Amino acid sequence: MAQNPSCTSQGEYALRQSAHAVFPALPKHPEGAEKTPSGGIYTVNLSTTPATASITFDVEEPAPGQHLDFKEAKLGDELEFWGYRIKITSICQGEVRFDVLKHP
Repeated sequence: MAQNPSCTSQGEYALRQSAHAVFPALPKHPEGAEKTPSGGIYTVNLSTTPATASITFDVEEPAPGQHLDFKEAKLGDELEFWGYRIKITSICQGEVRFDVLKHP
C-alpha cells in the first residue's frame, strides 16, 4: 500500500489517537496552565483525498472548561483557538502533527 501523501511526519507538535494530550505540551498560556490547551484526535480518514482529521482542543479555565472541535482538518489548514494558531503539517494513521504559528 502506498504511503498517504498527507503523512509527512513533519511538525514540532503531535496529537496521538491513543492519548488526550499534546506532545510536547503547547507553550504555556501567560495566564497559567489552566488556560493552556490540551488536545486529542476523534478520527483520521486516510481514504479521502486529501486525508482529513477531526481533532479537539480544550482548556480547564474558565470553569467549567471549554472545548473546540475542528472537523475534517486537512494538511496545511491553519486553526485558531484561545490565542493560539497552528498549522497542520502531517496526518498519519493515529497521529496528527502541527507547528505553532502564534501563541499568547
